[in-house]
Amino acid sequence: MNGGVDRPLVRASMVAALATSATAFALMTTDLIGFFFDDAIYALVAKSIAEGKGFVYPHLPGEPAAIHYPPLWSLVLSLGFRLGPEFPYNAGWLRMINPLLVGVAAYLATVFVARQLGLRPVVAAALTLLGFLSIQVQWLVNTLLSETLFLVLCFAAWLIAERARATARTSLWVLTGFVVGLAILTRTLGVALAGGVVLTLLWERRWRETGWFAGAVILTMLPWQMYVARTAPDFPVEILGAYGPYLDYVLGGYREAGLGLVLEVARKNLIETWQFLGVPLQPFGGVAWRGWLVILAGILALAGVVGMLRRPALRPFVLAIVLYSGAVVVWPFQVERFLWAIWPLYVMLVAAGAQALLAWRPQRAARALHATVWAVGITLAVGHVAYNANGMRKDHIGKAPEVLAYRNLRVVRYVNSREDLHGKVIAADVAPMVALYTGQMVVPTGDLKVEDHLRAPTIPESADRLERIDARYRPVAYVFLRAPGLARALQAATFVEGRVFAEVPSGDDSIQLFLLQTP
Repeated sequence: MNGGVDRPLVRASMVAALATSATAFALMTTDLIGFFFDDAIYALVAKSIAEGKGFVYPHLPGEPAAIHYPPLWSLVLSLGFRLGPEFPYNAGWLRMINPLLVGVAAYLATVFVARQLGLRPVVAAALTLLGFLSIQVQWLVNTLLSETLFLVLCFAAWLIAERARATARTSLWVLTGFVVGLAILTRTLGVALAGGVVLTLLWERRWRETGWFAGAVILTMLPWQMYVARTAPDFPVEILGAYGPYLDYVLGGYREAGLGLVLEVARKNLIETWQFLGVPLQPFGGVAWRGWLVILAGILALAGVVGMLRRPALRPFVLAIVLYSGAVVVWPFQVERFLWAIWPLYVMLVAAGAQALLAWRPQRAARALHATVWAVGITLAVGHVAYNANGMRKDHIGKAPEVLAYRNLRVVRYVNSREDLHGKVIAADVAPMVALYTGQMVVPTGDLKVEDHLRAPTIPESADRLERIDARYRPVAYVFLRAPGLARALQAATFVEGRVFAEVPSGDDSIQLFLLQTP
C-alpha cells in the first residue's frame, strides 16, 4: 500500500480478470431474457428509463412506480438501451455487461485476497478463479441479474475501507459509505455490507468514522428512499407482493403471520442450504460424500470467521458474510440464488479458515492437524474444480435456461400471433417476459405471498388473487403455460360485473387460452 505499483499483483489480477471474463463470454448463451423473472423486470424498467419515462413498470396499466428492486442495475442496463438498437436486437449488447463486470470483480477480488490474506499474487489469483469460475457465478453472469455489479461494489468498498484504515482519512470513510450505498441500491441485502463496516467501527470505538460512514450511506440512499416513500402509498395492493416494495412485502408478511412463519421459512432454508452445499463440493460422484464434505467445509468456514474477526482489516468482510448469511436463512426466497450471489466470498472464507488452522501451532498433534487441513483443503478444491469442469463440459449453464426460455418463447410467439390481442390488456403467467418481447400490457396471474415459499397456493387462494387482479386491470384474455391449477382457479373465480372467461383452442398443446365472453 505504501510503495509503488505492485507489478506482480497487477499482473496476477489481470490474469484472473481476463480468464474470468473470457470464460463468461465463452459460456454466454443467446437464450431469451426473462426466465428468471427478475431479469425481465430489470430490462423493462431499463427500457422505460431510456425512453424518458423514469422508474416505472411500462407493461402494467397506469405504469406504477418500479419500486420492487433497487434502481442502480436498471440504470446501468438503460445505457444498453440508449446506445444500442431497439430491443430485442440489443439483447447481445445487454448480455455483454455482466461478463465485463465479472472481470472487474475478479481483478478487485485478487487484490483484496492478496493484501488481506497475505498470499502471493499467483496464489491469490488461483483462489479468485476457484470462486469465480464456478457454475454458480457463471449462471448469474449469463443473465441480466444484478449480482455481478454487487460483487464489484463489495470488493471496491472493502479495498477503500482498507485504505481508509491505513491512512485515517475521513474522506475515504465517506467514499466507502458512498460505495456501500451504491451496493444497497443494487441489491437490498447490501445492508449486510453496511452492517459489517458499522459493527467493525463500533467494535473499535471509532465513533467519528462511524458517523461519517453511516452518513454517507444514508445520503446515497436517501433520494431512492424518498421516491419509494412518495410512490408506495399509491401502489396497487393487488400486486404489492410481486411488484411493490421488497421489504414491505417480507416484513408485512411476517408481521401478519407471526413468528411461526419465520421459523418455518428458516427451517426450510437451512435444509435447502445443506442440500445445496454438498453438490458443488462433491469430487467424483457418490451422494454419501456430500454430508461429510459440507461438515468439513463448515469447520473451515467457522475457523475462517474466528480468524478474520481477530484481524481488524478483515472484520468488515467477515461480518458482512455472517449478516448476509443470517438474512438468507429467514428470507422467503430461493436459497440457491442468494448463495450463488456471493459464492466467491464463501470460497475465500473457507480458504481463510484453512490458513488460520495452518498457522495454529498447538503443543500436541500440530503435524497431524496441519496434514488434515491440507488433505481437507485439497479435497474440497479438487471436488469443486471437478464439479465445475464436469458441469461446463455438459453445458449445465446453457441447457436449463434453454429449456425454460423455450417454454416461455412459445407463449411470446403465441401472443404475437394473435392480432385480436394486440393493444389490449392480457394476463399471463410469464408476464414480464411476454411484455418484454411483445410490447403489450401484460399483468400477472396472481400476487406473491411470503407463505408461497413454503407451499403452493390452494385453488381458492389462487382464485381470490385472480379476482383481485381482474377487478383492477380487466384483462381480455388469460394465457397460461398449460397450468391446470391456474385454469381451475380461473374457472372457480367470480369476477366483477359478471365477467366470464371461456377456454378456446389455442392450437398449441402447451398453451391454454381463456377469452372474455361478450354478451
